[in-house]
Amino acid sequence: MIQKRQLLKSIVFVRSINDPIGTLNIENGQIKDSGESTIINPWDSYAIEAAVQCKEKYRGEIIALSIGTDHSTKSLRRALALGCDQAICINCSDDYFYDSTIAACILKKAIELIGKPDFIFAGSAFSDVNNSIIFSQLARLLDYSYISQVTKLISLDSENQTISVSRRINGIKEIVQTKSPIVLTIDKEFGEPRYPSFIGLQKASKYQIIEYTLEKIDFIAPSLGLKFLNVEPHELGKTHCEFIKGNNPEEIANNLIGILKLRDVL
Repeated sequence: MIQKRQLLKSIVFVRSINDPIGTLNIENGQIKDSGESTIINPWDSYAIEAAVQCKEKYRGEIIALSIGTDHSTKSLRRALALGCDQAICINCSDDYFYDSTIAACILKKAIELIGKPDFIFAGSAFSDVNNSIIFSQLARLLDYSYISQVTKLISLDSENQTISVSRRINGIKEIVQTKSPIVLTIDKEFGEPRYPSFIGLQKASKYQIIEYTLEKIDFIAPSLGLKFLNVEPHELGKTHCEFIKGNNPEEIANNLIGILKLRDVL
């Protein structure tokens, strides 16, 4: 249990992605973004849930932070509706996010301007890109502790600045303790994210999201080391489906065995 109550400051990272069940528009070998077809990265919903639970238990404020274009607004408003207190978007080309080193440097600069928090929460993966290494890099740049794949926040001792969490890694459940401030990536086993209330959505729709430019955070953008030369839809392979018939389960099983033997599978 917490030994001494204080106002904690948390930052939760939120990313907008193309809706996987929506239509992906590709023009001239590049993805054409559409704000209407973006959703919050599903893994970030678990990070928001962890941040809100920490706020409810230990008091404090949560700042939702995103990198990208105006399309990030939709996901930031959802974060506000779920319990975040402020929302900040670092308005820049989404291409910067694909280079994990540059993205970590941008986040570091923004966090230094905002004011360093006690906790930084993030999802453990991204549904559109595979560069979750950003947050271990960010922890190194900020000189923060770092724990990945967190499944439960167990206790916080603010007097000794220690935090205990449960994490899942390689099929093993671990209970670990470290010093704060800290960067935590949250696993989906943390718990089902809550749904925003109607009142929460209404309030979030009226909130003015703060925008920072790269100049505002005093970040000089280097040349991008990663460039997308061409993007094209993945061609799905053709599959064959055959229904095995029979008058009863035993006959169906025998017919299946016969087909497998005929095709040299058995």
